[in-house]
Amino acid sequence: MHCRSLTPSERHARFQSITKAYDILRGKASPFSGNDPYREEVLRRKHYYQAYHNRQAEYMRQHMRSHAARPDWNASADDRWKDRVILLVGILTLAAGLAPGLFMLPFHMEKQHQSAVSNLRQARHEARELGEERRNELRKRVKDIRKMQSGLASPCSEDET
Repeated sequence: MHCRSLTPSERHARFQSITKAYDILRGKASPFSGNDPYREEVLRRKHYYQAYHNRQAEYMRQHMRSHAARPDWNASADDRWKDRVILLVGILTLAAGLAPGLFMLPFHMEKQHQSAVSNLRQARHEARELGEERRNELRKRVKDIRKMQSGLASPCSEDET
C-alpha cells in the first residue's frame, strides 16, 4: 500500500535491493558482487601477495638445493693468523679514531672553560658599571624634579597669598 505513492523507478530499485539482500542471505550471491569499487583492487593485491610469496618459497627451495650440493668450506688452522691480523687492524683503527677525542678533549675543554670564565667576569664588570651609571642618572633626575617641584610650589604659594 505504501509503495503505490512511489514512482515506478523507485519501486523497481527497492525491489532489486531487497532481492539482492535475499540472495546474499541464501548464499546465492556475494556481498561484493556488482557495485564494490575496491573489490578488483583487493583481489589484485591478494593475487600479487600470493605470487610474491610463491616466488620467495621457490627461491629458498632452489637456494637450499644449490647449497646442499656445495661442499662445506672450512678454514684451516694456518688461516687463523689472518683473523688475528684483521682484528688487530680493527682495534688499532678504533684506537686511532678515538684517541684525539679522548686526549685532546680535556685540554680543549679547559681552554673553553677559561675563556668562558673571563667573558663572564668582563660581562659582570660592565653590568656593574652600567648599573652604577644608571643609578647616578636616576638620582640626578630625582634631584632635578624635586628642585623643579620646590621651585614651582613656592611661587604658587606666594601668588595665592
